[in-house]
Amino acid sequence: NSSADHRVRLDLGLWDKFSELATKCIIKIVEFAKRLPGFTSLTIADQITLLKAACLDILILRICTRYTPEQDTMTFSDGLTLNRTQMHNAGFGPLTDLVFTFANQLLPLEMDDTETGLLSAICLICG
Repeated sequence: NSSADHRVRLDLGLWDKFSELATKCIIKIVEFAKRLPGFTSLTIADQITLLKAACLDILILRICTRYTPEQDTMTFSDGLTLNRTQMHNAGFGPLTDLVFTFANQLLPLEMDDTETGLLSAICLICG
């Protein structure tokens, strides 16, 4: 079925794009962690453990700060904007609704970049 084939290609295309963006974001998270006071004084094993434990939380936090409720979309750092269905098909799957709910709950806080950075640091250290 060509319609189903097209859908699979579209989903794989979204997955590829999301994977590329997530990889870039993970690199930024590692760079961010290295700038946290005391982080690099931890053993490499401890640094890796904290990064592994917190990376998804920080990725979700970062994307949720770029939520547009009027369109129910998330905008990634490169400007790619996806709606709920596209996010689901890009690999979020069953997490999609939870991510959008969390984004909606963050809105009233009107967090700036500094507050997002502090919350990211807390996620990382509490990994």
